[in-house]
Amino acid sequence: MTPYALDANVVHKTGTEDLHGRKRFFSDNTESGGIDIYGSVFNGGKMLNISPGSGANSSGIGITVSGGARGIEVDTSSEAGDAIFVQARSGSAAFVANGGTGFSGNLFLGTNNGSTTSSIDKLGNGFFNGNVGIGISKPLSVGGGSKWLTIDGTTSYGGGFISSINGVGKGFYYYDNGFAKVQADGGSGIRLVVGGTNALTVLPNGNTLVGTTTDNEAKFQVNGTISTTGIVSNYIANNALVVYNSMTNYTSLNTFGDSENVAGNVGFYSLESLRYNSTDGVQKITYINGANAGKLYVRVKSEGTWSAWVEK
Repeated sequence: MTPYALDANVVHKTGTEDLHGRKRFFSDNTESGGIDIYGSVFNGGKMLNISPGSGANSSGIGITVSGGARGIEVDTSSEAGDAIFVQARSGSAAFVANGGTGFSGNLFLGTNNGSTTSSIDKLGNGFFNGNVGIGISKPLSVGGGSKWLTIDGTTSYGGGFISSINGVGKGFYYYDNGFAKVQADGGSGIRLVVGGTNALTVLPNGNTLVGTTTDNEAKFQVNGTISTTGIVSNYIANNALVVYNSMTNYTSLNTFGDSENVAGNVGFYSLESLRYNSTDGVQKITYINGANAGKLYVRVKSEGTWSAWVEK
């Protein structure tokens, strides 16, 4: 770009010039600024009026910034007023940034009929009177007059929420390959709270608690009545020792399996286990099908040692 001082078509001088009631200001003082405008206007008057024409790519003001300079700086810190105000035609978007002693320093986006579509205050609090999209130009709307937030993602991995502490992710909600996932970091659990009450807790070890927050080391724990219209299955494809060691003290458990070989007997069986503590208990196994059907064996654990299986 050719500097204006070298352009023969540009008048280069310092001072003012009256042209049809409008003032034109010139300055070649590059230290304090190229143009200084002072004065007062009232009743909708404008200190500077620019009409770029009707061209599709016309601009009222073009500014090229380099070297860390500011393109536009507006200071209303000592007076009440809007720092930047854009008047739009009816139904079009408008932009207002206000400040000064009589305003809060908010940033508004809205229309010239007085409605605000969105705003951000000086504390960073945001307001959006409509659906919001992140990574998508047209946010989705599921129903009615409700407002929705859409976080877009890739073909199989959707955008999500991250709850963090000091920049470290702790809780996550996202979509991944056919599943909507709620995920906690490695040392945290997940809890559903209803009306201030802990309704459901999933601990970091995977144990699930309903109606309680006290872990008794069982995989699924319920404090209350369980109702079902179906069948509760307790099939465990582990041997009797594994079942017993997974139990807590002072509990009994009836399970089914097919992986225990007692005295050469194999097949599907029913296993009853009673655990008093880590050193004392009893188990009874009954084979159900095949040539071993009806055979019953019992063993006892006393002072930490299991007896042999004894047929009854």
